Amino acid sequence: MHDVQWTSALHRPKRSVDHPVFIAQHATATCCRECIRKWHKMQLGRKLSQVQQDYLVDVIMTWIQKELESE
Repeated sequence: MHDVQWTSALHRPKRSVDHPVFIAQHATATCCRECIRKWHKMQLGRKLSQVQQDYLVDVIMTWIQKELESE
């Protein structure tokens, strides 16, 4: 189970742009609710369910794993 808050990138400190998860979120279109709506078809204006959050975390972790394997 993941307790993740999906918010706008505007709410993150500037230094986070070098963080691997920040990079992964942008590579997978999971960086903000607008990108999640557009690319993952999850409606705005509703709290993400646990299943949706788990899916998004899996997308991010899969991307990170592939990046690590390609190094």
